Amino acid sequence: MLRLILFTSFLIFGTISFSIPGILHHNFQFGDRIKVSANEFDSITTQISFSYYAHLFCSYLILRSDHQNFGSEILGLSTEETEFYIRMGVERSCQRLCDTFFQESQIENFIWMIENEYYTNLVVDNLPAIYKSPTTGDSHVGFPVGYKKISRTNKDEAEYFIYNHLTFKIEYDQQEDYSYRILGFTIEPQR
Repeated sequence: MLRLILFTSFLIFGTISFSIPGILHHNFQFGDRIKVSANEFDSITTQISFSYYAHLFCSYLILRSDHQNFGSEILGLSTEETEFYIRMGVERSCQRLCDTFFQESQIENFIWMIENEYYTNLVVDNLPAIYKSPTTGDSHVGFPVGYKKISRTNKDEAEYFIYNHLTFKIEYDQQEDYSYRILGFTIEPQR
């Protein structure tokens, strides 16, 4: 009897936990807008996370909280809509979001974030962006804010670069009803 109760409890818990994070995928028609949301900047070094718009790349952008599902609310995963404009099945190149100039304090903040290995977490259709490191080949959820280049002549000198160009690769599959379902989302950051 105990085995039956444990097995039944597992089935009920498994069913409930599967639906909590909100893994419902959408079916898109050709040309439909695909919304890109941002979770946050986070780091395994500092354990301190920041809102996506806390360190504005584009200062005129309006902060908008994205619609949350119940599971995301419970887990504390707030997302904010971004200005990236993507359409299903439509290839685009070089979409400019803004031109901006940074104050000295903002530059110091970005250097601190690069030193502390902060990653930007973007989401498409409830799928996190995956970044594959060109140096190690490792895959990560999110992509680094930038990178540090140490001088060849003096190891105490370094240059810092912010990734300000992103290439999105969205894998999708055509369904029987001729709609499309997103299967994967990768980002290749560049400076």
